[in-house]
Amino acid sequence: MPDRTPRRIGLALIAAGAACNPWLAGLVFLEGGRVATLPSFIFVSAIALFLIAGGVWFIFRARTLDARTAWFSLILMFSIPSGVELGLHGFRLLISGGIDRRLNFSCYRDKPWAPELFREQHDMTMSFAEYTGWRTGEYHGRYMNIDADGTRRTVQSSRPAGAFPELYMFGGSTMWGAYVRDSATIPSMIASALARAGKPMHVVNYGEQGFSFTQGVLQLVLLLREGKRPASVLMYEGFNDIGAAEANGRADMAGLVGELNGLIDSRRSGFLRQVGTAAARAIAGDCMMYRSVERLAGALTGNSTIPPGIPVYPGDSLAALASGVAEEFRRDVVFVDSLSRMYGFTWACVLQPGLYTKAHVTEEEMSADRRANDPQLRTLFHEAYARIRRERLPQVFDFTPVFDHQSGTVYIDVCHVSEEGNALLADSLLAVLAHTR
Repeated sequence: MPDRTPRRIGLALIAAGAACNPWLAGLVFLEGGRVATLPSFIFVSAIALFLIAGGVWFIFRARTLDARTAWFSLILMFSIPSGVELGLHGFRLLISGGIDRRLNFSCYRDKPWAPELFREQHDMTMSFAEYTGWRTGEYHGRYMNIDADGTRRTVQSSRPAGAFPELYMFGGSTMWGAYVRDSATIPSMIASALARAGKPMHVVNYGEQGFSFTQGVLQLVLLLREGKRPASVLMYEGFNDIGAAEANGRADMAGLVGELNGLIDSRRSGFLRQVGTAAARAIAGDCMMYRSVERLAGALTGNSTIPPGIPVYPGDSLAALASGVAEEFRRDVVFVDSLSRMYGFTWACVLQPGLYTKAHVTEEEMSADRRANDPQLRTLFHEAYARIRRERLPQVFDFTPVFDHQSGTVYIDVCHVSEEGNALLADSLLAVLAHTR
């Protein structure tokens, strides 16, 4: 009597492949009940076809395989994609040396503290926060420190509360201090410069990773409601509003809305969807075969320079998005201006520079981030900023030319800058503070 093991293995593989089809897998395992992007659809379909093809092979070879050979063949079958994945990771490690390639940039290359700084940056976690969406979780490292309230440490003189007038600084991850040490965040540099000038202020860094202008405004409102009274407020805004608009197709949504939805869904999802969502994020972040599928999907759709998952907008839709971003920006400015008069603080808003506005872009800067070659985001950035400038809003200062005379590497991606870049920004912001009202 022939051994039934090969046939059973084949049937199990076919059943697994059928269950792994993108429609059923999305319905059971993913938030929203579907596989949302073309690369994900192709990747899940490829897995399903691989399992079904393997199952068919086992059934057709059932008469010629004994149990031992069948199990060995099954192991060999799964060794093939595992070997491809390991080979792709090995090739990437060979090319990059096993480190974030930006550590080889001129602004980090000879800095002994840089590898540890990058490790700490990547160790950061996000937690849900009412009203504003999220905050960076408490963290204490050698170079990066976040307190229990989610506030980044500002290096400055320790004085009793109320000893100096307070300056609150808001913005996204550039203000927060992505990939820079506590001592080299913009708020820390401002605090040091004010102290040297004999005009000390207690500076608080209320920047947050991914925050839009509106989220910063909400944070300010919450602080005022708690009874806090800053002497001055400085806001560094623009890029996250534009990036969020491109990603979401709307100008009134938060920057890291995907992460926010994940934090909310993790609270209410069933076990299978929590597992499926976690697995999907791990695959999207670390699987080299999935990244290859992303590139293939981009080539097939003719949008290889637009990051996967980002919608493609026709010209009219892109112009409407830019108009929406400018209108949301205007509303936030008008509201903060009203708050300043009501609560008696001076304030200013800086229109954030980006890689797209730098006059002399280096090869390092162009290679740091795939969004550097995203023509859609570039167009949206310039059109939205042009509309904001035409508004001639009160207390808004255009910082887009701030790096025009820098021929070296300043940006480490499309919006974050090096510690040297922060020093240049801090010098320019000091002049803005002198003109706040």
